[in-house]
Amino acid sequence: MTKKEHLALQQLKKDPSIIITEADKGNITTVLDKEWYDNKVNQVLDDEETYKRLKTSPTASTTNDVNKFINNLFESNKITKEASFRLKITDATTPRLYGLPKLHKENIPLRPIVSFTDSPTYGLAKELSFLLKPLIGKSKYHIRNSSDFASSITHEILQTDEIMVSFDVVSLFTKVPISSGHRLIWWGGMRYRFAMNPMLHRTILRKSITFANVHLRGNKSKLGLEA
Repeated sequence: MTKKEHLALQQLKKDPSIIITEADKGNITTVLDKEWYDNKVNQVLDDEETYKRLKTSPTASTTNDVNKFINNLFESNKITKEASFRLKITDATTPRLYGLPKLHKENIPLRPIVSFTDSPTYGLAKELSFLLKPLIGKSKYHIRNSSDFASSITHEILQTDEIMVSFDVVSLFTKVPISSGHRLIWWGGMRYRFAMNPMLHRTILRKSITFANVHLRGNKSKLGLEA
């Protein structure tokens, strides 16, 4: 980016009538009308099967629940003092929802993204990410991206009575039941990696996704939403 382009971008950022964000795919920067963007975000949140409006923000109560859970682990000698400090978040903030425009889709819908950075569950989420990362890519059904998929089917030959189809699942993550997600992660390999202390890590897994779900579903609250 040239100096002139950089200065132009800084001027655009000062314009309160627009939103500058990346697109959902393609490594593209987009400049969006703020009113249009806000309407699109509200369309996402109007899905009452996924979101519900709350009278108050659950940030403080969720923080207390998380800290109580971590204190119990420490007091029962299941984690060290250092680990308890690492898992806790002080001065927690409400998770921030934003949307990335799907330029390749009709009417340009937004893909909702919820940032949990510095939220009450951030420490647990980081721990859970550390626990799950070594398991990524171990399944024979894992595909990294579309190029990987194209490479994997290079030698596949469709018969005359066969067709290949592609399914686009709408709002996949918010429609996976917590109990099913927990069982899939645990029995899919996590229990083998942490055989030294399986119950502790299973407890962290269960609490992490439970607390996160409560907070995510609370983002419809006008008191807690930062969009």
